[in-house]
Amino acid sequence: MILRYFLLLIMFCASGVSTFAQNGNVSGSITGIVSGDTAQITLGNDQYLVRLSTTSNGFQFRNVPIGKYFVKVDISGYSINPAKEVTIGANGAVSGDELNFTISKLPSVDNSGRFTFAWQEDKSRSGQQQTAYVNKRPEITFLNEKIQGTDIAAAEKLLFSYNIIVSNERQSWNQEYVYRLLETMKTIPQNVRNPYNEQSLKPSKWVLTNQFLPDDITIEYGQSGNRVIISEAAFVYATPQVVMIDGLRGNFYSQRLHHALVQYVTQNGRDSNAVERILQERYGCSVRIPNYSQLTRNTTKEDAGRFQRFKPSELVNIINMFEEMPSGFHVIRDLRYLARRLDGQPNPKYLSAAAVAWTSEGYIEFMETAFTSPIEHTQRLVLHEKAHFMWAHLFSDSLKAEWIRLGGWYPNPNDANGWSTTKQTEFVSAYAHAVNPDEDMAESIAYFVLQPDKLRSRSLPKFEFIRDRIMQGSRYISRIRPDLTFEVLNLFPDYNYPGKIKKVDITVEGKPDEDKKITVELRLEIVKRSFEGATRATARVFSEIGTYFDLHCLPVRGNDTLLRGTYTLSKAAKNGLWRTRPNCHFR
Repeated sequence: MILRYFLLLIMFCASGVSTFAQNGNVSGSITGIVSGDTAQITLGNDQYLVRLSTTSNGFQFRNVPIGKYFVKVDISGYSINPAKEVTIGANGAVSGDELNFTISKLPSVDNSGRFTFAWQEDKSRSGQQQTAYVNKRPEITFLNEKIQGTDIAAAEKLLFSYNIIVSNERQSWNQEYVYRLLETMKTIPQNVRNPYNEQSLKPSKWVLTNQFLPDDITIEYGQSGNRVIISEAAFVYATPQVVMIDGLRGNFYSQRLHHALVQYVTQNGRDSNAVERILQERYGCSVRIPNYSQLTRNTTKEDAGRFQRFKPSELVNIINMFEEMPSGFHVIRDLRYLARRLDGQPNPKYLSAAAVAWTSEGYIEFMETAFTSPIEHTQRLVLHEKAHFMWAHLFSDSLKAEWIRLGGWYPNPNDANGWSTTKQTEFVSAYAHAVNPDEDMAESIAYFVLQPDKLRSRSLPKFEFIRDRIMQGSRYISRIRPDLTFEVLNLFPDYNYPGKIKKVDITVEGKPDEDKKITVELRLEIVKRSFEGATRATARVFSEIGTYFDLHCLPVRGNDTLLRGTYTLSKAAKNGLWRTRPNCHFR
């Protein structure tokens, strides 16, 4: 018993877990709330996201776990401080910025005829937004139901691009949640509104809940519109962030929100056209095989009668596992098709295989047994088979040679697999040890993504090799197009091109019966002055019926990191909301 306790203690220490850790309370104050108004305060990071509402000057988050957090205030119609940062130590001690926020009421648009909007980068994920208070917010009609609009810019983009209406009927949406929903939706290829026309996409109403849901989402599809309930729990890790992992820079995130949204976009895998679009545009492959005889001519020599369509849940699982790979590995050269063998039928050459990667012929073949095993086995299998294409078509000869040396592999003509290894341990599975370095790598990559602690405990050198050389280190290989490969030499944060926007200020002057003078000011990030700045920024601004104008921003007094543009919109132009397209263009 003493030995068992000692071993458990070692395991806790090795994983960095302290049984004596103490959570802390985070307190602060807000000065300037007008009686009757309500502020939302959000505390979060990539792993943790909570918020509370207050009409008074003080607030407190109780029992916050150890970690570093941002704290921000959201309240419509106020000038607000940027987010602040606090850290909870091992003993529950709180350190960092003083959480004293001073806010002030902005003039009402209806009284002054002057609308203002400002956004700037801060320590939160979505940045800090402030908008002049509009007395009469627009009402949005969803299936004869009136839903009050919001001042959150990301919510307007969701409505504009996807006809998604966020509703506060259960939990209130704030900037952080809406921004994460928008940014994740952008990563999923799907039909998006044509800005030159009136909205034609089917509307959907999204309700946020603090309850846990199966797969984080419930969806009610309707003839005229869809109703969606999504759990707050899906929003942690939703936005990739550049962080330090074991002393190296990399992206740390989970695809939990992405997986929930894939269910919505594909109707849980039943919409074959939506599935095919995601597979082709995001991952460069297809499940629509034009000629099975041609595809299998050099492998199993079979026609379409030996294959079937994937089941909806199988397709969702494949998409989700492909997304778990770093973005540079989403499209792998020569992986063109995914095939599904008939239920109950084994591969004639590999009778016990659940899946086979035919790397020379450009497809992965799945058997029924790939999807009847526990879900974690299916997920690992999808990653394993795709990793074979990385080995065959993406990794350099020198990288493969280093992996072979690390695993103690050597060619052995007397072995059935043609390889043997001098090592008996340091393999994540018996299969990785038994076959060859390619299988060793495929198994190791799959475990690195899904069960990294197991790979780390079995072979720390292999864990570090994949982490440093493949996933996020100084020789991370990123594929931008199938015909273009380059190496990213770990340049963040010393290099930004052409200089990201860190602050936006917009003013609109003019009463309802007057022309409107629009002024937009953009401030760009400065890191290395010789590489950054812009000579022009152009945005096309659309009305709800597709009319538009072009806004051009130029350097202010020769300062190419501060751009400003103005435009006068006629009082006869379409009233209502005007929006830019998702991207501005820089020169």
